[in-house]
This record gives sequence, C-alpha cells and structure tokens, in this order.
Amino acid sequence: MGGEEILARIGKEIIGKEIIETQIGTIDYLLNLLSHLFRNKITAMGGLCRRIDKIAGAGNNGHSDNCQKCVEKTRNVLREAREIEKILIQFDRALADIKKATVLNIENIPLTRLIHEIQTENPNNDFLIELEDPQTEFTLLTDRRKTVKAICRMVQKLTENNKELITVDATRVNQKKIKISLKQSGMNTENLASLLNIRENGNAKNHSLSDFVVIISSCLLPELGIKMEIEKTLVEFTFHGPRESKCK
Repeated sequence: MGGEEILARIGKEIIGKEIIETQIGTIDYLLNLLSHLFRNKITAMGGLCRRIDKIAGAGNNGHSDNCQKCVEKTRNVLREAREIEKILIQFDRALADIKKATVLNIENIPLTRLIHEIQTENPNNDFLIELEDPQTEFTLLTDRRKTVKAICRMVQKLTENNKELITVDATRVNQKKIKISLKQSGMNTENLASLLNIRENGNAKNHSLSDFVVIISSCLLPELGIKMEIEKTLVEFTFHGPRESKCK
C-alpha cells in the first residue's frame, strides 16, 4: 500500500479477537438488514389491509362502490407482496453463494480474462473497467466465477456516484503473491470501506439489497484466497500466483 490510512481490510491473516468481532459484526449487520427490509414492507401491508377492512365493512364511508375500493387497495397490497418476493429472490441468491463457497473450483486464471468477465458479468453494468497495460500477462489462482461476481459487485458499489473509468494495475509482490490495484479519477472508497468494515455494520442505519450482496461477497473473499485492502483513493486485491505444473 502507499502508506495511507487503511479504511478496511479483509483476509485470513486477521486472527484472534478480530475474528470474533468480525463474526459478531456480520451477524448484527444481517439481522439489522432483515429487520429493515421486512419491517417496512410488513407495516405497509398491515396498514393497507386495515384500510381494506374498514372500506369493505359496514359501508359507512359514504360510497357505494366498496368493492371497487377493495380492488384498488388490494392492488397496493399485491405490489408490496411482489417487492417482498423480489427481496426473497435476492436472499436466495446470496444464500446460494454462501453454500457454493463450500465447493471451490480453484484454477489458474489469466488476469486479462478476469477483467473482461468482470466487465461483461452483468449486461446492465454501467461501469467501465480495463487493464492499465493491455499486455499484462499475470495469472491468478482463484475460483473464477466467484471472484468475478465478488469484484463486479464491489466495482458497482465504487462507481455508484462516479462513472469514470476504473483502471487495473498488476504487480508481483513475491514468487507466490500478485497484487492488483483498482484506480479511478476522483475515486472515493469511503462507502465501500464502511460497508466492508464488517464490525461497524451492526450499527448501520441505511441498508439496501445491493449492500447485502456486497457484504456476502466480502465474507467469501478469504475463502477464495484473496486479501483486500482499501485506502481513500485505492482498492487492492492480493491473489495467490498460479500453480506450477508438476513434471512427471
């Protein structure tokens, strides 16, 4: 790193008390997220249902078209129900990521391919990411699909308010480690750092589904053999280098 203050760090080298605090922070974050996402929806649905009951009841509201009022209010309830269904789909996907993390397909992946797949992972992506040196020939040891999904989600978070190009620089740390650095003009990493600094998320007041999938991905990084560090204007991932071919 460049000597600046580190805003967040994720990696298996975190041991002892920090592991316990991280686990507690993760649980707090997920429980708060569940409460926030579902409480508001259920409250709204309850209020609408009470209104429907009142309108469709004794007919003392001065209108004769009670059934039509019921239909209108029911549509609102159904709309909220659909929103909850969408949320459940996101939770199912996140839980699937967690389950799949127990089965890793670790392989040698060219960095050029990794960056290309991050760019094309989601057709709706509105960010641009490319290698600073297109001739870079580093190879990384990781699970390709899980790594692409994780970094893609984090780049989406980084570029929420800044659509400038993300450039990727790669350097060899030693014979076993390769570091890739994400850079951007005007990059501000504070939102991503606060999200990934899991110990603080138990007290977070604002949550969203996009935050949920990012935090799940950050929890999986150590299982992928990836260390992540965030400074104010820089995001770095450290990977294991490729497996050497065994001579027979």
